[in-house]
Amino acid sequence: MRRALLLIISLFFALSLHAQSSDTLTNSTILRMAKAQLADELIIDVIQSSIVQFDLSEKQLKSLRENVSDPVIEAMKEAQSKQLPLPIAMENERNKDENKSNPEIAVEKNYTQIPPVAETPPVSIQPVTETASAAKTAPQPNPSFQAAPTSITDHNSTLNNLDFTAFSYVAPIGQLLTFIEKESNDLTKYIENWDTQIKLSIAKINEIEKQIDLKEKELREKKNIDSKRYSAEVNALKLQLNELRIRYKQVKTQVIEDGLAITKKLQEIRENEISAVKNTYNLTSQQIKSFETDPSQGTKPTQIKLSGIKFSQNIADYILPLTELEIWHFNLLSEINAMIPTWNKKVEYISNRDKEINLQTEPLKAKLESYKSDSKLYKSEISSLKKQISAKEKERKQLANQMESDAKELADFFKQSRNEVQLIIEERYTDVINNISYSYQEKLKL
Repeated sequence: MRRALLLIISLFFALSLHAQSSDTLTNSTILRMAKAQLADELIIDVIQSSIVQFDLSEKQLKSLRENVSDPVIEAMKEAQSKQLPLPIAMENERNKDENKSNPEIAVEKNYTQIPPVAETPPVSIQPVTETASAAKTAPQPNPSFQAAPTSITDHNSTLNNLDFTAFSYVAPIGQLLTFIEKESNDLTKYIENWDTQIKLSIAKINEIEKQIDLKEKELREKKNIDSKRYSAEVNALKLQLNELRIRYKQVKTQVIEDGLAITKKLQEIRENEISAVKNTYNLTSQQIKSFETDPSQGTKPTQIKLSGIKFSQNIADYILPLTELEIWHFNLLSEINAMIPTWNKKVEYISNRDKEINLQTEPLKAKLESYKSDSKLYKSEISSLKKQISAKEKERKQLANQMESDAKELADFFKQSRNEVQLIIEERYTDVINNISYSYQEKLKL
């Protein structure tokens, strides 16, 4: 379990952090993990199992200590001292790669056994430059009634401008990625709107609570002036206090009703996304299966571009569980995107092999035509050439069949994944709804 958790953390930060390479940790990497509130033990495990290139100058150490614990800094120092300088380490890695078998031969031998999911390619992660208007303008609540902006992870970033190429039957995956991106960003808009509303409501509650405290203090002072019956002024203050208490209860009641409206809307979003997933996965599967699988056209590129997945920032803790759904969409999109290089490689292999065979066949056909001028004299040569050409054409046919079979395999993968993704949506949305309901009930007791 511990190793699996470490692997998940390492994979996530490989996707979401700007390091010098996908295996290299820097000061920035450690700072992001620390700000994400990962346990020191896990951060140290990542440091000890990775290539590092830390800046441990006095100035940088002073900056690190503002967010990073001493044990982690010590682990950074130890890893830096033990590890080869980065250029040497990278050179060693290149030498290892050169000693491996020719990659083209390896692909030719094993391409039919490549699993549907490959290593995630490098993805550009950029900080969000614009924060939600709610975070900028909403009044901040005072400590007496907590709705403090919180974050369960340092996802204040955007998966920006993902632009990549897909070959042949792999291209329909692009529409699935676009769908996931849209579902996530639509949800983010809801979250930001709800966040604005919550912060304004909580600010109103805190203001009324402050007025009640002041009014109660003033009333106590007036009551304690003498032992007589309450004066007209005291009775007027009592009336004002009662009105404030009624308003306080009304506003809190409205906030609870807003929470119920949010959970109701989430149930609607959940059902709509489950239905949309079914339709989109089915369409993707159908288009992959029906795509023209012509090896000679296999490497004709289709460009796919995503505008970006945005994560909500500084969300009030009443609806903080909603950010888990944003992260889930991000992970799903990343995992599907990671499949594209693997399946592109299959297409490229078949297409390149088809071109190679075609180039070998052309001179055989030309020679055959030249021998036909005297078919009696070159009877045996003609027979031999026809057999060679026939063998080449048979091989090309086998490649075309293999490409069609691969397309079917990929189509079946998405068709089978559809039900699993629907169950995951049901599970995750239901969990988030339950947690938000609990949050409102516990924190807004009347």
